[in-house]
Amino acid sequence: MRYSIDYQQVSEDQEFVRPDDRSADIVFNSEHGLALIPCVGDVVNLPSTAVKAGVCGVVRSRIFNYLRGPEEFYCHVNIFVEEADINFGNLISEYMRNQARSRSPSS
Repeated sequence: MRYSIDYQQVSEDQEFVRPDDRSADIVFNSEHGLALIPCVGDVVNLPSTAVKAGVCGVVRSRIFNYLRGPEEFYCHVNIFVEEADINFGNLISEYMRNQARSRSPSS
């Protein structure tokens, strides 16, 4: 299956994305029909490039559009990322604490 993903940055008070907002496009193929696509509530940090604006924040919503072409099935995902004040140091520390808890033997 072929996938394309548009990440669009939105502010906390923004109800919709303006059509002229630049998205950070990702296109890839998956032989097994699997793709790592962030869920609502996940933190996303996609850096800017010379061509596309980056996005950073929390996934607010996702829209999946499936299209069937003459020879392949195609999925276009539009992901709206809401700006958030994210302390990546705390986020990583929380992840490490959760990993340590999951490895410790139960009492």
